[in-house]
Amino acid sequence: MPGSLRFAVIVFAALSVSLGAAWGAPPVSRTVTEVIREPLPSEELSCTADERAVVVQGPVFRYTVDRTAGAITALDTAREGQPVVRLRQPAELWFDGARLSASASGTTEILAQGTDKVVLKTEGTLRENVPYTLQTAFYNDGVMVSEMTLRPAQDFSLSEGLRFEASASGRFSHYLHKRRDTDGIDCFQGALPEAGETVELATLTSCLEVFGHEAALAIFTDRGGTFRQPADAPLAVLAVSESSEGNASVTLTQHIVRVEPGGKAFVVRAGEAFTFRFGLAVAPNRLPHPRWRDLRMFIWIGDAQNPYPSDDEIRAAAIKTATGGDAKARAKAGGTAGVSAKSSRGTSIGASSDPRIRAAADGGAPPDGAPPRRPPATPPATTASSCFCCALTKCS
Repeated sequence: MPGSLRFAVIVFAALSVSLGAAWGAPPVSRTVTEVIREPLPSEELSCTADERAVVVQGPVFRYTVDRTAGAITALDTAREGQPVVRLRQPAELWFDGARLSASASGTTEILAQGTDKVVLKTEGTLRENVPYTLQTAFYNDGVMVSEMTLRPAQDFSLSEGLRFEASASGRFSHYLHKRRDTDGIDCFQGALPEAGETVELATLTSCLEVFGHEAALAIFTDRGGTFRQPADAPLAVLAVSESSEGNASVTLTQHIVRVEPGGKAFVVRAGEAFTFRFGLAVAPNRLPHPRWRDLRMFIWIGDAQNPYPSDDEIRAAAIKTATGGDAKARAKAGGTAGVSAKSSRGTSIGASSDPRIRAAADGGAPPDGAPPRRPPATPPATTASSCFCCALTKCS
């Protein structure tokens, strides 16, 4: 900067401070530490219920649950007030050709109602009077995880299969698929197929996601491909029904059990319990960040032996990392960037000092038409029942 211009800027700044002080205005200068430590806007959950539905409202997303069956009947997500993800029909389980919401009868109660997590429990019966329990947890970073247990009194046969399906419209341009028998660095990914086309994947499915520069939606399960006939039957399916100007209508499907015509049926024996987990994650899942708007979405779920860490655990891990705690403590807290190694549900990534935003990451959504980038770092190794996928998309 030329000396005269630099002098003019300094003089202007000095006059601004002097005039502000003269008019009684507060100082405009603040230290970097003050700005970084300024609290973020509240990002808490709220929960309301009536006889028919339970509504869980987050910072920028809203889930609606049918109280009779426990199915997710609606999901809406906004980015700075504009809708960017919306379910076109309930996201739910299919038992052969029967939808959970249409074939089940039960009741749903609220087990826990906090500002960081809401837990619902549904007890009911499926077709053939098969009792089931469905426990669903909603987190304030937009992740929903359900665990269902079937306990048939007599043999329960599935001649077509069991699948989880979500149909949605949103600002999607690319997709990503994570298999559950690898750590996620080899995720299959690419641009969305054209309208009317379908992608089928035969690897053991863990996470299937669609995303773009403004939004993302993922479904996941810990038991994709538990049983399939024949052995090479597709387990994850992405169908695009409409696509134009950055918007797409898609159907995401994961098969927990798949039986094609002529295949051997899957049977849950009388008196035995069959348990599986499935879920949804959505971005944006946070309010716009006042200091760093380039937030990312990061999903990592595991089995019941690896519970998702509490906010206090995440905060402690972030503090240890930020303050240069010993290497052993940092590794125990989750390795790089304060991500907890116990993480088994899902998390938001953003370049922020706030511990609620779980970690920092480089990268971003790919340019239009380009394949998405690989994750910049490998997460802790997952088990065969874990899932990792990273959209690396702007989701503030």
